[in-house]
Amino acid sequence: MSFVANLQKAIMPLMSPATYRTAFLNMRTTYDPQVRAGKFMPLIHFMMAVGTIGYVQEYYAIGRFHVAHGQHEKEHALAEYKAKHGSHH
Repeated sequence: MSFVANLQKAIMPLMSPATYRTAFLNMRTTYDPQVRAGKFMPLIHFMMAVGTIGYVQEYYAIGRFHVAHGQHEKEHALAEYKAKHGSHH
């Protein structure tokens, strides 16, 4: 099987509404009894999901530029150091 065929086979379920409907129904059957019983675990799971999603969004919006800027500054400082002191290797 070619790469394109494998990729298409992997992507097609993601384009189907049935995939998301099934996931929602599975989640609902798992958490509905716990929510109705007043359990604390669904709240913890929701808070972890929101925190993870927020962290990922913040990293892709801002954090990656800070990381790239820090790496650029390190490279510039190392080049400046080598220019002043030479390389001893």
